[in-house]
Amino acid sequence: LPLLNAIVNEVLRLSTPFFLPRVLPSDGMIIDGQHIPGDTIVGIAKIYR
Repeated sequence: LPLLNAIVNEVLRLSTPFFLPRVLPSDGMIIDGQHIPGDTIVGIAKIYR
């Protein structure tokens, strides 16, 4: 039963149909060498959390 529970949790984690909104700090952020302005809302897929 623990294995089945782990499988179900992993499938639900990987197949989430929505993105988690994140707001960058007011001074901005550098992501992968690109400056993103402050207070920008970005979407992050749950698989990458």
